[in-house]
Amino acid sequence: MRHQTQRGFTLLELLVALIVFAIMSVIAYGGLDRIMAVRARLDAENRKWRELTLILGRMEEDISLAVNRPYRDTFGNVKDPVAGNPQLFNADDANLHIVRVGPANGKGGTGEPMHVGYRLREGRLEMVRWAMLDQPMRDTPQVDVLLPQVKGFDVGFMNDQGSWDARWPPAGQQAVMPRAIRIVITLNSGEVIDRLWALP
Repeated sequence: MRHQTQRGFTLLELLVALIVFAIMSVIAYGGLDRIMAVRARLDAENRKWRELTLILGRMEEDISLAVNRPYRDTFGNVKDPVAGNPQLFNADDANLHIVRVGPANGKGGTGEPMHVGYRLREGRLEMVRWAMLDQPMRDTPQVDVLLPQVKGFDVGFMNDQGSWDARWPPAGQQAVMPRAIRIVITLNSGEVIDRLWALP
């Protein structure tokens, strides 16, 4: 009766096995690395669009609650309740100014009117809020960065004839409310967000 003898792996077989294992490990790591990179990009995209949804929701709320109530700036000048200009003239200016109804006062009514603004400054979309509607002297607003890496922030105002103006109010008119406001946000990554809201 013949007996089979067991033999171990030769050095060559071990080397081949190690090489195959190393190649498979590199392939597996590369695939995992790509999966993690894709997941990170998707997470970043989701965060960006969640932030944009919240920002647009806040803009919609401010515009839908706009009221025809002029106010006085820190120099005592009477300003229109809705105003806009592509250029910023000072550190406290905004591309879009809105006087809106304030939050409910807890007794079933509405709060005092408040002044808010939106602007593009140094590549950031910012919200500007003033503590008081009629501003005392040397009053400075609170500034919150809503979104970084913004390339463009364009505001359009629809007049009574249905045409659009980049500045509001029209020359020679005061305390006039536009029929609608259009916001176009251009991100550094190339996406363009275009929204249109009618005023009450």
